Amino acid sequence: MKIKVCGMTDPQNIRDLAALPVDMIGLIFHRPSPRCITAPPDALPDTAAVRVGVFVNETLDEILAAADRYHLQMIQLHGDETSDTRAALRRRGLQVIKAINVSTADDLRHTGSSARASDLLLFDARFPGSGRKFDWKILNTYAGALPFILAGGINPDDAPAIGQITHPALLAVDLNSRFETAPGVKNIPAIRQFIQNLENNPT
Repeated sequence: MKIKVCGMTDPQNIRDLAALPVDMIGLIFHRPSPRCITAPPDALPDTAAVRVGVFVNETLDEILAAADRYHLQMIQLHGDETSDTRAALRRRGLQVIKAINVSTADDLRHTGSSARASDLLLFDARFPGSGRKFDWKILNTYAGALPFILAGGINPDDAPAIGQITHPALLAVDLNSRFETAPGVKNIPAIRQFIQNLENNPT
């Protein structure tokens, strides 16, 4: 099970996180978000984790500019971006995560258009960033070919329940607001403990 931690803003916090077995670090570029990254690129440390940029309805040029400045390797899209935009990003060597807001099983049954020109899907609650979950039981209705990341309200006590999810396409979990001491500042001990608990409850 891979671990993605999203909404990082503080360079030292990123360094501390990088000491953990984390696979992806998410930087949010959506200006209304309290976790929007504002540090200059040279303030962000290099890590072994894949650097993911999160965008909502930004133009292709804006996404590519941020990718160059912040050395992004993956782009996570939460808006109405088209498959043409996703394909253009992939031609630039960037992997694409397409986020899908989920509230019912129908949202998982109709992912075909989102899967086009995407590398991964991310299943989030209907209101991203709200700390809410959707009903994980409906994950069983997903029959698509792409692997997915589970997001939305995951908290430090959820490791046993996540460990019971057996869907073969589940690639990673996305940790964000429930693992914070302040918006954009992650609780490193809580993330460390969650990873240990998840390792003790493998899928």
